[in-house]
Amino acid sequence: MGDVAQKDATGIVGHACGRHGCYVPRSVVDLQKGERQANVDWSFQECIKGMNLGSIQKILHIYDIACQYCKKLRLRLE
Repeated sequence: MGDVAQKDATGIVGHACGRHGCYVPRSVVDLQKGERQANVDWSFQECIKGMNLGSIQKILHIYDIACQYCKKLRLRLE
């Protein structure tokens, strides 16, 4: 019992609607061994695909490490 159990996921990341507070379907993903930009990128892309944006051309993406996350974001998403 002294050993710490091995975990497949160390946390989750997801995207929610700021207006309604509900999570965007398929945007909640597991984080393996800490936050990796690939996991957050996947969640963000699923969020964009899953939202009914209509004529909305801009979104506000709030993330606690946004200053680091936004570096080369456009290249990663391409």
